[in-house]
Amino acid sequence: MADILPASADYIIVGGGTSGLVLAARLSENPELQIIVLDAGPDRTSDVRVSDPNAWHSLSGTDLDWQTKTVPQAGLNNRETAHPAGKLLGGSSAINALFWTPPSPAGIAAWAKLGNANWIWDTLKPYLEKSVSLPAAKGEKDGGPIKVSYTALLGDGSTNPLAQAWHNAHQENGYGPQKASLPESGTGSVGTRLCTMTIDPATGTRSSSDSAYGLIAKERKKVRIFTDANVRKVLFATQEGGSLQATSVEVILAAGALHTPKILELSGVGDPKRLEDLGIGVILEQQGVGEGLQNHITPEAASVPSGGHAFSFTRPEQNDLDEILAQYAGSSNHEAVTKSLIEQVNESSEFNILGTYPGNFGALATILSYPFSRGSVHISSKNPEDHPTIDPRYFSHPLDIELLACQVQSSQKLLSSPHFAPFVQAPETTDLDTIKTQLRETLGAAAHHTSGTAAMLPREAGGVVGQDLKVYGTTNLRIVDASIFPLIPSGNPISTVYAVAERAADIVLGKAE
Repeated sequence: MADILPASADYIIVGGGTSGLVLAARLSENPELQIIVLDAGPDRTSDVRVSDPNAWHSLSGTDLDWQTKTVPQAGLNNRETAHPAGKLLGGSSAINALFWTPPSPAGIAAWAKLGNANWIWDTLKPYLEKSVSLPAAKGEKDGGPIKVSYTALLGDGSTNPLAQAWHNAHQENGYGPQKASLPESGTGSVGTRLCTMTIDPATGTRSSSDSAYGLIAKERKKVRIFTDANVRKVLFATQEGGSLQATSVEVILAAGALHTPKILELSGVGDPKRLEDLGIGVILEQQGVGEGLQNHITPEAASVPSGGHAFSFTRPEQNDLDEILAQYAGSSNHEAVTKSLIEQVNESSEFNILGTYPGNFGALATILSYPFSRGSVHISSKNPEDHPTIDPRYFSHPLDIELLACQVQSSQKLLSSPHFAPFVQAPETTDLDTIKTQLRETLGAAAHHTSGTAAMLPREAGGVVGQDLKVYGTTNLRIVDASIFPLIPSGNPISTVYAVAERAADIVLGKAE
């Protein structure tokens, strides 16, 4: 970090990732506020590897990834799993697989039932809408900084025969299509919807926190963003009455669900025994720090790099293929994907696609939406350079593997629908015991959706922050990232991270409770 930090500031945001840059952009709407953002990684906003949606799979394991791994998981036959997390401005929003899925109203309602009366669907939804520009219907106004478009080749699905097969196959089983881009209270999120991705439909590039909110923040005179700045700890002073105050300035931790607990523990906030065993002085007892880790589990075939099922497509008649592809060939945002798909079809009479949220033609989403298993992430030493110890304890709750096996079997049956017959060579349906064995041995894989490691819960229930997102026992230390989720969202959590950060900015400014 070549630049010198300003002598004073109103807010220091630790982490210039998905949530941190939202805060910087929104708080700086008040031109009087001096804001500092510290991020451990570099600024790669102009890097084509980051901006190109088709290059996302090449980013994991690079210098732009923290390259963290779990400990061997008993529930996965002692397999370790990688857990990519963005180490660059924009955080994981700049290296992820670009899926954008809104949370379900019922899932957010559960936050309130767990002790957060101010956090309900009706209070979060306006901020979800504020953060994103969804594929526009006629008459809809433009939305927020994050640009979202439909999956390559599907468009809005209205004329795509495979998209219609997808909807029809579900509808014959009682699940109709969702009509709204966002699920509404009362209707929930049950039913089919086309996959949306954080791709700007005008430019065909990734829309991420750095390329959207970050550009806004960089234009503000009183925002200073420091990259390659690895925060070691938060310094505290004790106030009258025993509360702790982060020294001289309000601090907002936005380092993510893996690294926010790490910074807290390095600062002396956590389980006293754990800290003392590592030679760290205890500043504040917080038993919940690093506990409550939740993550999604999904099936992953060996040949499928991002989760889901690999299944074989029947080669369409050339006229049908031309009809499907002609709608999208030459489109600025999907041209590369379209060319890639044409090449695959031309090279072979069959080809595999991802049976997960995107796929080039469609989506077969099988994910354990609300896992019962809970794990942890804790520091392994007092050296800030060391990776934390990540133990999600996948399948430690027996119901998780039962539910996921049933979902896999249902997905196999779905492909046997006559609506898919012109397109898909349906796999044989596997018995549940075999699926469970496969999930443990090779098929079960982790999503990269870790949440809940500094949860917004009552303190007596293991909570770390209250509804104002302040760490219990402190006067000016807040957390704003996925670590505060008391319950993991049903799908990809990035939409919820954006919405929470938008609402958090208003809470910090006194505009919301």
